[in-house]
Amino acid sequence: MHVTGEMIFNSSSFPARHLERTCCEIVKPFHRGAIIPAVNTGYIDLEFGQIYGSYRRDFVPVEVGMLIHRSDDDNIIMRGSRFEFNGEVVLRKNSLDSLGNSIGLEERVYNPKLSRLTEYDPHYRESRRKRLRKEPQVMNIFASLGDFCRKVIDEHEVKRLVFFGGQEDRHLLARADFSLRGIATSDLQKELHREVGDILSLDKTSIVIRYHTEGRRIRSRHFEYVVPEVFRPLLRPHKAVGDAARTFLLDREFGSYRKEVVSAMRRHMKRIKRYREQGDEIPIF
Repeated sequence: MHVTGEMIFNSSSFPARHLERTCCEIVKPFHRGAIIPAVNTGYIDLEFGQIYGSYRRDFVPVEVGMLIHRSDDDNIIMRGSRFEFNGEVVLRKNSLDSLGNSIGLEERVYNPKLSRLTEYDPHYRESRRKRLRKEPQVMNIFASLGDFCRKVIDEHEVKRLVFFGGQEDRHLLARADFSLRGIATSDLQKELHREVGDILSLDKTSIVIRYHTEGRRIRSRHFEYVVPEVFRPLLRPHKAVGDAARTFLLDREFGSYRKEVVSAMRRHMKRIKRYREQGDEIPIF
């Protein structure tokens, strides 16, 4: 398997700074009975935050990650971009137990350009004047997001785009003037909901398929891929590239071992419900 990774860090405010890296690895693929899709498929994830002190759904992208699976040679290509918004955004992250249940919410105020964290005040409201002052920068970030997606989709001839719980991602892409016309799209979370009967988070599904990273490898029950060295720090859950990778391996497992995956997810949800009914404490990660 020939794996190519490209990571572009770019500043969406003026002036723009660019750091491009391209890495290649060759590794023998590990999977049994795998079904290779007939078209190049992209797996996309957006990480975004609410502009601090604004309307709750006033979001700005912080980073985007995309993994492209090429059907002809079973290659994967990773692409990503970080947007250096010079302002404060609220990043929300769930705390999890060992079964992937949310047991708390962490809210942080973060300046992407300065990489600075400050304390979150739920009562803070930004003045209209301050918010309008940021609008040109916000528009520039959305334009950069649209340019990034168009370039990756066109360059790698992506015909299918997979989201996981991507309703807000679609909204942000529309605001970035990125059209999904001519691209087959699917939401893996909705597909699993139809099969399993429960709405599962990416954290729960990753536990079921045994997603994990090991050195430069991403692995699940039946699949293994080597990724370029530059991506190792970005493969964590809730990073855009990392969640795109998790969605990719989940789709591979679900597409090739559907009955096995659905059965395992139903067992997982029954286990969660049993813990809740018995009032037992689930171990925390």
